[in-house]
Amino acid sequence: MTKRFICLLLSAILLLGVLPVSPAAIAWAEELPAVEEAVIPPVKDLPETTPAETSPAAETPKNDAAIPPEDETSADELPAEDTSENDTLTEITAEDEAEPLLYTADSGKCGDNVRWSISGTTLTISGTGAMWDYTDSPWYGRDITDVVVKSGVTSVGECAFADCWNLQRVSLPRSITTIQYGAFYYCHSLQAISIPSTVESIGERAFQLCGALSSVSLPDSITTVEPYAFSNCWNLQTVTMPKNLQTIGSGAFSYCNTLSSISLPESVTDIAYFAFGWCEGLSSVQMPERLNSLGKAVFYNCYNLRSIDIPQGLTALSVGVFQNSGLQSVTIPEGITRIGRSAFFCCSDLVSCDLPDSLLTIDDYAFEWCGNLQKVKLPANLRSIGEFAFVGSRITSLLPLSLQSVGRRAFADTDISSVTIPASLTSIGEFAFSGCQNLSSIKVDSANTVYASVGGVLFNKEKSVLLQYPCAKRGAFYDVPSGVTTISGDAFASASNLLGVTIPDGVDSIGDRAFSNCNRLESVSIHQSISDWGSYTFSNCYNLKQVILEDGLTAIGEYAFAWSGITKITLPASMKTIASGAFYETELTSIALPEGVVRLGENAFAYCDSLETVSLPQSLTYIGPEAFSGCYTLETANYAGTYQQWQNKVYVSSNNNYLTNVLQYADSLRLSDDLAQMEGATLTLRTADGRILIGESKITRGRVSLAAIASGNYSVTLLRKGYVSAAVMAAVADNVISLSEELTMIRRGNVNGVNDVEITDVQCLYEYLATRVPMGAFKGNIPLLRQVGDVNEDGILNILDYEALYQQVVASSGGSSGTSTYKVAMICDASINDGGWGANAYSALVKAAESNGWYFDVTDSVSQSQYYNAIKKYCALGYNLIYLPGNQYTDAALQAAEEYPNIAFALLNGSKQVPFMAKNGNVSSLQPDPRQIGWIAGALAGLMTKSGKVAFIAAMELDTTKEKILGFKEAAEFVGKQEGKTIELLSVPYANSFSDTPKGKEFATELIYQGADVFFGDASAVDSGAREAIDDANTAAGSIKIYDIGQPADILGQNPCIICSQVTDNSAMIVASMEAVEAGTFGGNTVYGTLENNTLSAGAINSDLVPAEIVEKYNAYLQQMMDGTFMK
Repeated sequence: MTKRFICLLLSAILLLGVLPVSPAAIAWAEELPAVEEAVIPPVKDLPETTPAETSPAAETPKNDAAIPPEDETSADELPAEDTSENDTLTEITAEDEAEPLLYTADSGKCGDNVRWSISGTTLTISGTGAMWDYTDSPWYGRDITDVVVKSGVTSVGECAFADCWNLQRVSLPRSITTIQYGAFYYCHSLQAISIPSTVESIGERAFQLCGALSSVSLPDSITTVEPYAFSNCWNLQTVTMPKNLQTIGSGAFSYCNTLSSISLPESVTDIAYFAFGWCEGLSSVQMPERLNSLGKAVFYNCYNLRSIDIPQGLTALSVGVFQNSGLQSVTIPEGITRIGRSAFFCCSDLVSCDLPDSLLTIDDYAFEWCGNLQKVKLPANLRSIGEFAFVGSRITSLLPLSLQSVGRRAFADTDISSVTIPASLTSIGEFAFSGCQNLSSIKVDSANTVYASVGGVLFNKEKSVLLQYPCAKRGAFYDVPSGVTTISGDAFASASNLLGVTIPDGVDSIGDRAFSNCNRLESVSIHQSISDWGSYTFSNCYNLKQVILEDGLTAIGEYAFAWSGITKITLPASMKTIASGAFYETELTSIALPEGVVRLGENAFAYCDSLETVSLPQSLTYIGPEAFSGCYTLETANYAGTYQQWQNKVYVSSNNNYLTNVLQYADSLRLSDDLAQMEGATLTLRTADGRILIGESKITRGRVSLAAIASGNYSVTLLRKGYVSAAVMAAVADNVISLSEELTMIRRGNVNGVNDVEITDVQCLYEYLATRVPMGAFKGNIPLLRQVGDVNEDGILNILDYEALYQQVVASSGGSSGTSTYKVAMICDASINDGGWGANAYSALVKAAESNGWYFDVTDSVSQSQYYNAIKKYCALGYNLIYLPGNQYTDAALQAAEEYPNIAFALLNGSKQVPFMAKNGNVSSLQPDPRQIGWIAGALAGLMTKSGKVAFIAAMELDTTKEKILGFKEAAEFVGKQEGKTIELLSVPYANSFSDTPKGKEFATELIYQGADVFFGDASAVDSGAREAIDDANTAAGSIKIYDIGQPADILGQNPCIICSQVTDNSAMIVASMEAVEAGTFGGNTVYGTLENNTLSAGAINSDLVPAEIVEKYNAYLQQMMDGTFMK
């Protein structure tokens, strides 16, 4: 199912023009062709309301975003929009529905010679001639279950009975010859209709969205089924086609999910775009031999269509014609010369495909991600294979001798084992054979004028460009031949046997991902001539340990060594720039940037969780955002310039605290050979101005804190990081350090700079550690604040200093500070500034800690691989409670809980079983009732939906998420039933990530086109992407008619589409955990958060979008949830 859904998403991305979705990232998104954002097209207008006793009025233009556009361009080009009047639908807009024209009369005129009358729930139409056309008819909004049209009436007018939701039965006379555009549009309860044999024309969208309609028999007088005539008839199971049928229009039976078989008469010659698109239940199709036109995406997403006989009369297969279908095997008949773009894209069950000798062209993406396709032989006359044509398939076919061009990534990630490039093949796109794990050799016909092969490696004819090193080529070491100037992108990617490679002088360009995923690669030597270094060059080379960079090299490319196993590297003196992510998540333990380096890009050393030491040059001017984010182990950072130079010259972007917290400057006192001399058994330490200190301990680190020490001889002890210890400071004016260069003296621990060390300093230090806002005399000098506050003199200002100061001031004297010694820490994989889940979790922690008087600390943006290390850091510091906001931390929590039996672990959204899995009984799950969360959103969704389709976009496939989905579904269905609606929760997609915003946008775009008009999500960045898509669709439609319900904070106003929020206040559960820790009763249970204990609630409601009567009903349902009577 997951695989099918992934294919569905990729299908939507590639079918620009077949379905109007925005292009989005796929596995190698950066390599897909650039396309413009699809624009929702303007659509055909519905006529204005014609009141009784008046003539029809003029039409007013409106917009609609529900139906995919069509363009009859060639199979090469897929349009992003369509302004064709004939292929589009007009829906009544939100403005129209807000103030419908309701009539209280029971009879009136509805045609020049036609009248209407209502008796009870029966509407009768009588007279002679044609009915008028309508937008809102005189009976709009009336409770009509039956329509009887009397003999003499010849035409059912446009939209005459549109939106008659309760209409169940219709009687039409033999005098009817025409059923006009949208005549029974959205008659949701209409279950059956008998169409008289006299009817010659059924207009566009005549029965669209008749969701209860189960069968229809079309009279033989019909020759054309107009566009979207029966689209979205979800329960339509059988259709009897007329014997004289010639044309099936665009989308005519699209989204008829339960339609299982279709038999088309031999008279049919033309099946237009998307005619049976998304007929998920369609398993059998009988097509006529006379068929000469099969449009784009005709069988798009027909999952159950296993086989089909393609008629002989066709000359081409159109764009996306069988995309994402369930075909298992297919024979393409002789006569077909072209297979269109994405024709079989993501047909994951397709095993074999017989291609005809007449075939000349296979277009882009034609068989991409047909993961089981292996039985296919490329015909001898084939001339062209497009981009991504066979990506991800199991094809092993040889290239035909007639082949002239192979597109970009055409055979990437296939099972092909050997390739011979024929003489005729003169154009091979980038990465055409990349990632082919079985490919051991590439040969080139000697007569080829463009390409050459040396030792099974593909080059250009001049051998100056290395194009492809086969993934399975034998040999552990490879020397790139002299004369090569360019190594192409992906050239060595995934080379499974390669241990070492030497790149010679003369190579000046290395392409993107050139050596990525070379998992056995251990060493590489790079010469100075390289000036153009692509991104991700050596990424994911897990065993890469040794890298030699020659002097002369000036830059390292983006993510060049990301996720590699590199532990150390010497950068040449010529280096100027370290690009974004260059060493992201590597195993580096230290890095020294040479003088001359001016710029560190974003994420340059992020999540190097073994990095301990960094040296920064004076030349440095810029450190990008999160350059050292996640470097938890960083202990020492030395800047070659002075503190003032750092302040004036170096721009440090956000989230580099791990660096700046330990940064020292050149004007700190340093121990070096000329300042520290051994004199017998003692150590002589000279300060910069020549003053001498004498000690007996050996030097372990070459640094002394910036301190003004009076001249004289003292007994010296140096701490681990080289800071002067309390023994020295006690001998120098009673443990004082300098406040300024002028040697103003202040005592260590006097954090606020006022009077002596006292309880106010304890409180001041607590506030600084909690807020990072400098206090008192140190507001302008944070480095000195860190020295003054470094009470335990370990060189780091943290909670241990607070404890030491507390003991010094309070505990030793038997006093009470009024400040709690309990500490709670939160580990979070999201940012606490994300405006979503991370911010909500942080807000709850702060609220709980402040209400209980606990000290708190947070580490956010933690990668999954670092969960345990981040938790363990706080355990080692003696924190009482570790708060983990998500089920994803379960394994790390249980591991730490076993090692630290005296520390409490509170797991938000943890499963009920987790507390019983902890061996020491020190774990509790905090669980906001997920079913109630779903109820709160589902009830409002049931009230607000007009299409009857609601959607839930999920982040991770967790038990709590599934419970939310269940609650959302059952509440929406229950409330919808009370309102006379049938509610459908569309298939729920999982992003498998909490941070993939683009994927949220993809999912929402797809669900919008399935008809969803109310959304709820799983409280993550994925939701933010979904709301972007919703806002885009509303903007294109010209009004807000697709809504979103936020979570878990009250985020009303954040996006225009938000109508309300489900609010979760987790602080109540954290407080309960804190109280249990204080009472010694923590662990072994699940703490629940509900509506009843005010953990859960509904936020403010957007009164501009939600009518007052719905607000009233919604509040009543919320009260029922509080009372325990909801759905009972």
